[in-house]
Amino acid sequence: MSKRIKKVLLIILAILLIKVFIIVGWFNIYSCISNKTIWESQKESFSNPDHYVEITGILNQIRLEEGKSISLIIDEISEKEFQECEFAITGGIYELLRSREYIKLLTPGKEISIVVPENVDFPGYKMTRLPVVALYVDGKTLLTFEEGYASFMKDFNSKREPY
Repeated sequence: MSKRIKKVLLIILAILLIKVFIIVGWFNIYSCISNKTIWESQKESFSNPDHYVEITGILNQIRLEEGKSISLIIDEISEKEFQECEFAITGGIYELLRSREYIKLLTPGKEISIVVPENVDFPGYKMTRLPVVALYVDGKTLLTFEEGYASFMKDFNSKREPY
């Protein structure tokens, strides 16, 4: 490798490291100023049942991580701000749907309605994978908001880390 190529690679590496330090430093400064962690901000938002919204669309894709979670990709979403998101069924909610054998009802092409947190922007963090707390497929209730919300909050509070 020539000396010129080595110099260019070192300059690129130095620029990347500087960018990382700037981003990390900005996040640390903001955290000190705001005095709230991402988890605390999410908890404040998630803890209010009025901070959830129902969205509808057509189920496009299901990604199953056996024994852990399901990610849903939804097309034709009714709320534009959620079009770039994927929707997660995890923890106790996943176990509940699995025990009721409802996971097999999640097939592409079906009309789906879900309830998710309405606030996806937090200081220094934008959520793109949102927790599902209620689920309706082709008009059939698979998970009510009451049981989904209770299960989600139990999981969220026990982990004490950002979603």
